[in-house]
Amino acid sequence: MEKIVIDNFTVGGKCNLFHHGVVQDFLENKCFEFHSGNLYGLIAEFGNGGAAFSCGLTGNTNFYEGKVYIDDKEKSINDLKKESWYIGDDLYEYKSKGLFGCKPILKKKTIKEQIEHGISNKNREMDFYTIQREFDISNERINRNIEFVSGERWKASAAIGFANGKQIFCYPWMNSKDVEHLEEQLTKTIKYLIDSECIVIIPTTKEENIKKICKEGHIVFL
Repeated sequence: MEKIVIDNFTVGGKCNLFHHGVVQDFLENKCFEFHSGNLYGLIAEFGNGGAAFSCGLTGNTNFYEGKVYIDDKEKSINDLKKESWYIGDDLYEYKSKGLFGCKPILKKKTIKEQIEHGISNKNREMDFYTIQREFDISNERINRNIEFVSGERWKASAAIGFANGKQIFCYPWMNSKDVEHLEEQLTKTIKYLIDSECIVIIPTTKEENIKKICKEGHIVFL
């Protein structure tokens, strides 16, 4: 994948921002073009569509309208979702169907298990320890589920997505304080992803937030 184009993208609904909770956001009739090996900052205040974009592209909220082109060939939105990863998410598996009509029991895998699952399924030409090192995930947290790793959630999630073959990485909407707090982590994670020819997208409030992370980052105003 070298280029994706999205025409008249309309998405919206509930968006999980994790540390900011679940919010409502909407984006209507916007067009985008993204190239591999680049970081893109979607600049907008909260509520102006940045959160909806990241959630919509990764299948985490409602998709209403839009045409998708991958390397100049028209594809479905589902084709794009398969290549996309919402940073903060992880994988899971059902342990059982539950008894007497109860909800399924969800067995959460550790970060290490999810990375190893991806390496095995996607035939990644690297081992688990290489990914752990490149994404700088501590030994203390690697054997936990992502819900219990505090501030390492973002880089752990990125590592899981990368190991599982994702090529488009969308961060949840972040304000300036979020970016300042995570600047060192974001800089290292994003450099590795763009050096690996991935597309990285961050919705945030200010252009300066993107330039702190990567001076060559592209700016898109919503």
